Amino acid sequence: MRAAKTVPHWQRNPTERQTPKLLQNPGKEELGCVLGFGALFLVGYTVGILICREQTPEIGSAFAQYYMDKQNYTSFAKLFVRLFSALFLQSGMVLLCGMNAVGIPLLAAFFGAKGALLGICAASVFLTSEARGLVVYWLMTCLPDVVTLVLLLWLAKNAAETSGALFRTVLSGAGTRGTLERQTKKMLIRYLVTLGIGAVCSALGAASSGLFAGVLL
Repeated sequence: MRAAKTVPHWQRNPTERQTPKLLQNPGKEELGCVLGFGALFLVGYTVGILICREQTPEIGSAFAQYYMDKQNYTSFAKLFVRLFSALFLQSGMVLLCGMNAVGIPLLAAFFGAKGALLGICAASVFLTSEARGLVVYWLMTCLPDVVTLVLLLWLAKNAAETSGALFRTVLSGAGTRGTLERQTKKMLIRYLVTLGIGAVCSALGAASSGLFAGVLL
């Protein structure tokens, strides 16, 4: 009897052999997206500054007037509500992007726009109040802005993973449905943690902003 031919290992799993590399290592892709989100924020910040190089736009003037008005920092409760509301709205936008199959491009646009808006604010404050006003603005907004950015990037990691899993589900059917459910659960948990940490940091940011405004404005 002729010996049975040994089937090469690569022929035993034709489906696995034909799986695109993009679907085999999704984690690295999403991590790269998060780094890209941070880079897009910096690019947007630079673009916002360049927009105000010669003339302050109306929205920039409104923000500069608001941030340099001491009366806007007299109430801790109002400051806390403003800071936490901003975090709540932005984290909700990141969450919605994670539930979209094309959420990764939407997240990229979100972080680029966020950077541009903050760049316009900083440049407008500098044009209206010069260097001292810019230093005061940074002291009052540095803590809440940095914490918000870090939390949003942290949440965007899971949002990108969930969006990628949803996109792969659309392409390959039910093969990655379990992965999608796990990623969605992780994203929702991280969203709640983001809000919890954000609430504490918003309170600290409101206290520090009121302190600096009372001394420097």
